[in-house]
Amino acid sequence: LLLAKDHIEKHKDSDVMILSKNHTINKNIKNYCLKHSIKCSTIGRKKDSSSGFFESVRNFVRHSIKDTFRAWKNRYLAHKYLDKKIKNWVSSQEKYYVLRSWFYDKSISPDNKYKDSYFGKLPQYLNKRVGKIIVIAGTLGNFPDLVKKMAKCEDVLIIPQEYFIGYFDWFLISIKNVFNRIKIDESCIIEDVDVTNLVKEELKRSYRNYENRNNIAYYYNIKRFAKKINIDTFVFTLENHSWEKMCVEAFKKYSPDTKTIGYQHAAISKSYLSFYPSKFEEQVIPLPDKIISLGKETKRIMEKYGNYSNDRIKEGCAFRFEYLHGSDIFERKKRNVIFVPLTISKEDSADLIKFVHNGLGDESKYKVILRCHPATPFETIKKELGFDLKDNFHVSTNVKMVDDFKSSDVVLYTGTTVCAEALMMGLPAVHIDLGEPISVDPLFECDNLKWTVNDESDLIKSINQIYNTEENEFQKQLKLAREYVGNYFLPVTEERIEEFIKG
Repeated sequence: LLLAKDHIEKHKDSDVMILSKNHTINKNIKNYCLKHSIKCSTIGRKKDSSSGFFESVRNFVRHSIKDTFRAWKNRYLAHKYLDKKIKNWVSSQEKYYVLRSWFYDKSISPDNKYKDSYFGKLPQYLNKRVGKIIVIAGTLGNFPDLVKKMAKCEDVLIIPQEYFIGYFDWFLISIKNVFNRIKIDESCIIEDVDVTNLVKEELKRSYRNYENRNNIAYYYNIKRFAKKINIDTFVFTLENHSWEKMCVEAFKKYSPDTKTIGYQHAAISKSYLSFYPSKFEEQVIPLPDKIISLGKETKRIMEKYGNYSNDRIKEGCAFRFEYLHGSDIFERKKRNVIFVPLTISKEDSADLIKFVHNGLGDESKYKVILRCHPATPFETIKKELGFDLKDNFHVSTNVKMVDDFKSSDVVLYTGTTVCAEALMMGLPAVHIDLGEPISVDPLFECDNLKWTVNDESDLIKSINQIYNTEENEFQKQLKLAREYVGNYFLPVTEERIEEFIKG
């Protein structure tokens, strides 16, 4: 909507055509034009058929039933494969340190050892320091296969979050989802655009679909969990989502002595608005007892743009990126090999590929390596593309991303932290600005060995600028870039791990 508004303002004296399947966005654009005396015509249906009352009720009932049966099935499977292991592992006389993380197909090694993609070696370290720990996992992948892998894990007890929530709880969740709805009574204005209807429609969508029921389910999950197991400390991956607040709220009510710690595990950009709460949010919305950051820079950014109280955020370390501080710095190369790491979003990945394809597809001297996010294979992205890749584009088959770094000269990215990893290894990075209203660049405050391109026709020019940078200047920028990333992702030390243990 804001992009459309900017485009209309930029081309006031021209005919502008905006194509959108979203009826609410179209309506908001028309209202904006009427308010500013801009001639506007629309074509197509006047009403979104999917937003009618009966259609909304039908979708709500269908999704509720589908979600409930899926949750029942997952709970049954979790108990089938894990009951015996949990009984042998957990004692009612002990208090446990709990990590709430995410579980992929690759979270278990071939020798049945746990590999946490978000907390790194912290689970194994805590096992030595505080005794047996428990990992509560959200699953990303085929649930039956994942729960079988959890059961085989030898060094850590991993329990899917579906294990604790009761069968009847899902009826209560559906009832709460109907009667505890947020109401918008005032107008929401952003950059002179009334987005009230857009916000209301997004809320309706979340109530109709899975998100809101899933967020409420976290509350019941922690409620049951806290009643069955004594929990000393609960550490979770912090992105300030609704499910996190539900967990903290449940602990405050059912296990108030449990220390809650939010670990800011990923790089943040300006677009991560959830990381920058308003000055009122901390007064009314439950936040964890402590927030531990990745490093000095992330702590500074959160305090600069957010409104956290002074003692809320502690400087931490980057478990996920521990290897960076001991990584090799690759020798500078000019081989015309371009590395493009994609994100978990299939739409964003497709947009990035289109941008790079338009900029480099006809230049056969450039070899472009695409690397997909583990949760979004290329087959999924390809459906969004609508065309076949040129011969100079290849999808990486390397198991380790460092092998893609080794064979590349430059990294093109949008919103992935791979850009920071690239800089630490001596690879210059180019942020591809796809025109988002708010920057998605995780390194938006880093200016060294980093370029920004927002037009496909400028892509080759920027790559040539990188290749033509004098060696002395290149090394100077590399040193400053590595210093910035080093402070952004602080190394793992005994002292910083103590912050997690002490809470």
